[in-house]
Amino acid sequence: MSLIITSNIKDEVNFNRFSNYEAAYNYHNALKQTLQIEPDSEVAVQSVKLNKSSTTTLKNTDTWYEFFGKDLNSTKTKEFDGPYRSIQCNPALASNVSRQNFSMEDFVAVMQKSVNIGMPHPDIYGKLDFKVNRDATTNAYAGFNIVSDELGAVPANISTDTANFNGAGFFECAFKGEGEDGKITVSNEASGPRFTKQTGETDFTEGCFVGNVGFPLSHEGGVMKVNVAGARSTNSDGTGYGNSTWQVGLSRAISRESKTNANAGKDQLEYYQAHKSTGFGDVFGLENNFYDIVVSCEAAEGSPQKKLKVHQMTASDAGGVCLTEVEYFGFGHTHTNRIDLSATGATGVKLKELHFTLNNEILQIDYENDSGTVINICNFTVDITKGAKKKNLILPMGQTRWNLYPKIAFYGTGPSGNSTPSIDIIEYTANVSTFNNYAIRNPDNNYYVRLENREEVEVLREIDTRSLNDMLVDPTEIPAYTPTGLISDKGVQKLADRQIQYILAPSLELFPSTIGANMASTLGFEQQPLLAPSTNGVVDGARICKYTYTSDTAPLLLSTASLFVRLDNFTQNSVNAGVGRPSKILYHLPRFDTSNRDLGQGLFYQPPEMVYVKLGNTDTLYVNSFDISISNDNEQLATDLVGKTIVVLHIRKSQNVMRLEGKA
Repeated sequence: MSLIITSNIKDEVNFNRFSNYEAAYNYHNALKQTLQIEPDSEVAVQSVKLNKSSTTTLKNTDTWYEFFGKDLNSTKTKEFDGPYRSIQCNPALASNVSRQNFSMEDFVAVMQKSVNIGMPHPDIYGKLDFKVNRDATTNAYAGFNIVSDELGAVPANISTDTANFNGAGFFECAFKGEGEDGKITVSNEASGPRFTKQTGETDFTEGCFVGNVGFPLSHEGGVMKVNVAGARSTNSDGTGYGNSTWQVGLSRAISRESKTNANAGKDQLEYYQAHKSTGFGDVFGLENNFYDIVVSCEAAEGSPQKKLKVHQMTASDAGGVCLTEVEYFGFGHTHTNRIDLSATGATGVKLKELHFTLNNEILQIDYENDSGTVINICNFTVDITKGAKKKNLILPMGQTRWNLYPKIAFYGTGPSGNSTPSIDIIEYTANVSTFNNYAIRNPDNNYYVRLENREEVEVLREIDTRSLNDMLVDPTEIPAYTPTGLISDKGVQKLADRQIQYILAPSLELFPSTIGANMASTLGFEQQPLLAPSTNGVVDGARICKYTYTSDTAPLLLSTASLFVRLDNFTQNSVNAGVGRPSKILYHLPRFDTSNRDLGQGLFYQPPEMVYVKLGNTDTLYVNSFDISISNDNEQLATDLVGKTIVVLHIRKSQNVMRLEGKA
């Protein structure tokens, strides 16, 4: 008879929890001397001591919602009243599983990743925190803290994104999905990428290039400066743009592989209706390239004179979207008509650069001339005070326009005397993120692509065609929705009037689309399942953009999964009918230990009567090691075990009981 004591580590402090040879749930003990086990022996578990972490289960049906907009509990408005919609969130479980059990630390890690995936705003993504709340005195588990934050931009927080943006391979033809390589050469210049039109005629499919890597323009003061002087005519003194046709703008990154996208292969929305666009000339078909906002150098209808036009995506009159001209002139603006780009010499505007500045929802467009003077073209905050109406103003850059990237196009043969015009991006600022493999079309960080991939394009269409985006609704009235910019306090910038809100149970009065939210109990927010600054948020005194939400009560974390001890390198045979195959299981641990505990440190199990399993050895076994693992009923390792595990085995000669029958 032999008593075998096995354990995973020599001490309970310095250990690698996930090691294949010393994990609490899977370990290997090597013997210095060979152990001989006589023929026809059997083995049983004599006792087990282990440490079981608090665990909980997450399912793919666990649902909450996140919303970024006005604090609706405070304003008493609904989610559909602006350019936002609550975002459905589910735990980021492993692929192809419907549920997973997690230790406390793994639960926190999964929820941290999940709440960030739930808020794919480029200046927020990766900055939300989820952590255990512990009692300040006893350090006992007291629930969870959810911390919302944003970039809080200061100059050091947004970067001139040269390393991630400036390069020939970082841009591609907008019609590449249709096999078009384009007729623009992109080169890497010291100040940024240069786009040079190749010689010859260029149509809208060949001359349009868009970013395919990098990060979107920051909403916290992000700036894109574009030098267009290389697209001037070389005739006369060269300050005008005679016969030069080009576009510079910003466009959302979309998935070109969506099964529902009728425009797949093109850099266009499924519901973009080019034929409904207005304000373009009739020569080059500029409306065939989609933008969210674009500045064009193009002839006016019926005239050869080059004009500066601004177009933006708006709702069409046919259930989709189109490009509608922004009448940035008149209404008391400095510009009484479209800016004339054809004139040269003293009478010309000497347009050199275009500047796009994104402050929260407000996109401002300016131009700089050869003298370095910056002149406003579109600025909602200023223009509204001068009498501008809806048709004169740029719409808010809302949820479907969070991820905006540069897009540039050339048309025709080029300007007079300049057959290879060029345009340079000379400045571009973004929040450079390394969280969760950030990529331009990663659905985790791109809301538009996420819904495209889910084939929920109708949700996107609904947002883009709301009345605030419809120029046919009150075009000559002051907009019903006023976009907001940035506010600053203690050196920290914040997206003004925008708060992250978590909806853990249905809140249909304010958020009609939150049916199915069911995480209030799991996270301990049953008393107040709507997490908002006006309900239970605590603001950070040093950061006006940072709020902490603390569980009302500590949610009960259950550990109901069964545990089984396996002796993996011996010859015994058990059968796990639940998974339909042989097993090395020796012992089923009861839920409660000998002290009636099911969680915590030093759980001790000792069966009142040991159950022996035959080894089936007809000869002597020579044993040099013991491989012990502890699994769940599905034979998966019980990774919620931590620290030191001790399993004591008892091996003996098989006890063959013979019943003798005879007379009493």
